Amino acid sequence: MAEAPPQTQDWERLSAYYLSRNYTYAADVQVGGRRERVYLTPLAPDGGGPIDAVRATVDPPTASAAQREAMIRAATGSFNVCWPAEAQALNGPFWEGLVKQPWEQQLGWQEESVGVLKVGWSGEDGLELGDHEVAGLTIDWPAGGGQCVF
Repeated sequence: MAEAPPQTQDWERLSAYYLSRNYTYAADVQVGGRRERVYLTPLAPDGGGPIDAVRATVDPPTASAAQREAMIRAATGSFNVCWPAEAQALNGPFWEGLVKQPWEQQLGWQEESVGVLKVGWSGEDGLELGDHEVAGLTIDWPAGGGQCVF
């Protein structure tokens, strides 16, 4: 029988749970008074070894502000677990601005460097998983920088 995820809104604790498993996991993130469903995927070169990125997605290709905030919370919580020494790199106005941006008005995949990190997010026609378009966000960090492993 599979262990149930912890019943908490502490994303570092939840991320530690999700990142100790493989593949993509659905997580409900509380934003305002609503729960937003986010799919969280740890990424590693060649599908195994040290994790060097995390991807958070939502089903609709156009994410609401609450969905963008939920993806950011899930992805940054995961990063904080995998590379706590660099967690401060993800603090600041960059994230507030990213939540407020209408991603769907940007065409394709967008990327920006935040210190040693590379943050990417999907605008219109930006991220296709399987056979459908989704809204998504990734945080990539230098290989060997984190402590999480598949």
